[in-house]
Amino acid sequence: MLLKWGLETAKRLNLEFWLDASELGKPLYEKYGFKLVERNHVIPKTDHPDEKWNQIEADMGEIVVWTMWLPQGEATVGED
Repeated sequence: MLLKWGLETAKRLNLEFWLDASELGKPLYEKYGFKLVERNHVIPKTDHPDEKWNQIEADMGEIVVWTMWLPQGEATVGED
């Protein structure tokens, strides 16, 4: 698992760890000790919105990513 590799590397190198999580990924990172820093809205833009653009925008709804941080020395590796 990529997360396991990243946590092991951060622990070995004694590094802090930053990432942007999706709404679905946020609980997983919280499980591993990541702390919420900021909730960010992603707002796609175009200079020439057409009907297709507007339809996709309506279908997708709100896009949110969470900036998360794991302090130096706090990386733990689970068995997931």
